[in-house]
Amino acid sequence: MLLETTAFVLRSRPLGEADRIVTLFSREHGQLRGVAPRAATSRKRFGGALSVLAEVEVHFRDRPGRDLGRLESCTPIRPTPGGGRDLQAYYASAYLAEVLEAFSRQGEPDERLYRLTRACAESLAAGSEPYAVCRYFEVWTLKLAGLLPELANCPACGRDLAQTGAFSTPHGEVTCPDCGAAAMTSRHHLPPPAVRVLRRFLGEPPERAVGGCKGVEELRAVATFAAGQFRLLLERPFRAADAVSPRRKQDRKRTVVGDQK
Repeated sequence: MLLETTAFVLRSRPLGEADRIVTLFSREHGQLRGVAPRAATSRKRFGGALSVLAEVEVHFRDRPGRDLGRLESCTPIRPTPGGGRDLQAYYASAYLAEVLEAFSRQGEPDERLYRLTRACAESLAAGSEPYAVCRYFEVWTLKLAGLLPELANCPACGRDLAQTGAFSTPHGEVTCPDCGAAAMTSRHHLPPPAVRVLRRFLGEPPERAVGGCKGVEELRAVATFAAGQFRLLLERPFRAADAVSPRRKQDRKRTVVGDQK
């Protein structure tokens, strides 16, 4: 069966001398895995379209009963964010692709996850802070997967977590610091500014949400919290997570100036 769909490239690895095994997250068919014949030598069929988190139009031949299909052709729609000129944006793209590979499923389309990926990719391409975009993507991936606990009030005492801060428990729940300490089950601390960042992420599109995040420490707290929630399901860290780091102020200015040229 020949499938025609848009997709994000998640991973591409060599198979023999000329072929590649490509993993895609498609809009209409979920995750797809297939062989791209002669991808290392045929620029006509694939060109530079197999770069991580590039959005592409693909012709994919599904082979029922087999683990791998066949990627017939791949046409670029949008290149990898930051590819060739912004290393942190490129690292962020690799991290988003790794998370996507873990949370997407073969044969199970997820329109909300696809739209989230496109919005974050566009935000990276527009010059948004990569470290903050990664945090935004983590929060919404957890939300869509049902792994993000309620962040309004402490379930034990009802206090506003944006005022008290929160502790996450080994079971993925959150409480205020007092209730977490009393239960002796606290694991990761979310100070009040971090709770407010989480709420902001859930209420605004990525460019606007990350543009309002000025502090690094609350973003680090969100990253630690998200990593803990991911481990409840995956029991392992993501390899690309540590490659993305907050930019210094002078680096941000230099990136903006470079993008305007």
